[in-house]
Amino acid sequence: MTIQDGGIVLHSRSGRPRSGHLGSRGRNPDYVAAFDAIFDRLDIPHAAIERVLLDSAPARAFPEDERLLATASDFAADTTAVVRTRMRAKMRAFGRSDDMPANEGNQNKKVRIETSLTDEEIVQRLRAVPVTALTPTPSFSGIGTSSSVERLPVSELSKVGPTHIRTALERLDAGDPASNFDPSRDYDVKTGDGHAYSPKKVFGLALEEALGIEARPGHFSVGWGTPCFDILEKAGMWIVPKSTSAARPKPSPSELADASESLVLTDEERTWIEGNPKIAAHLKKERQPSLAAEKRARFILDHGRLFCEHCQLDPVEKYGTEAGVACIEIHHHRTHVADMQAGHKTSLDDLKCLCANCHRVLHRSLSLGMAFVIEPSALAPGTNQ
Repeated sequence: MTIQDGGIVLHSRSGRPRSGHLGSRGRNPDYVAAFDAIFDRLDIPHAAIERVLLDSAPARAFPEDERLLATASDFAADTTAVVRTRMRAKMRAFGRSDDMPANEGNQNKKVRIETSLTDEEIVQRLRAVPVTALTPTPSFSGIGTSSSVERLPVSELSKVGPTHIRTALERLDAGDPASNFDPSRDYDVKTGDGHAYSPKKVFGLALEEALGIEARPGHFSVGWGTPCFDILEKAGMWIVPKSTSAARPKPSPSELADASESLVLTDEERTWIEGNPKIAAHLKKERQPSLAAEKRARFILDHGRLFCEHCQLDPVEKYGTEAGVACIEIHHHRTHVADMQAGHKTSLDDLKCLCANCHRVLHRSLSLGMAFVIEPSALAPGTNQ
């Protein structure tokens, strides 16, 4: 960083390292942290930023209005965090052609920040100290001084929280291409409203927000069981594999046992779910409470009454209206619960009405790997025998 004539030049992260300056790490490895700190401090105690421009040699070949990142009015209208997000998006998009590969291009550019302050006032606000000689220093979290990017430890990745992930999504929605990371190839990560994003882009930007670094693909991995996927899911997002990608691995017996122990079941579910942790784990996470009631109501509308679609038992006829209804349970027929992926959508046509006995035998057969065929109903819709 250079302070001169009431302005600040934040030098690019990239560029060839000079002899004696940070070894092989590049000349500004803390670019993101410095970028954020400068804008957080400059406008305190009062606004002082006049405008921000791209100032690299390639950028200076363009007119000033094309390389303008922000003005005083931008900082007056929005929070510093919002303006920073927009500036990052403009920086990454500047000078890129449509056919340029995702990880190529001048992604972190030299920036000039023009202020209404004197050089001394800038130094005081930034709490900057002059550097007479740079010496090699360890990289972030003790990863080393190598130019290669090594995997961050779980302790650092775990610092990413829901707030950082929400900010990452806002950056992507605002146009930040997260150019360090390729588009989604094996998995999508989806929000509750169905918007799909690249898991690497979301987690990479969240990592930048949490740690103040420039995140790279080598800092973390994606896949089932990785901190990346675990943290995204804890933040309320769905991981959805592409058609050719591996489905979520089935949990181990010990995981299923732990899940079933902490599950609180209704009386109806206890009649057929007890001792079957595979279904218990499903109920804990995915079952929609209103689904069974809606299926029963639709079945009565179509057939005139409830009965078991496998053995034809009419529990109301045998046990009476109030008690008999409890004998009919709802089974996921077309897609077994164990095979469902995150975000699976179930329609009423995917479900079957079964008596408790048939339902229990069916799930026992599934656990033993045996076939259990549900015979088509002998009653046509609308009949009432």
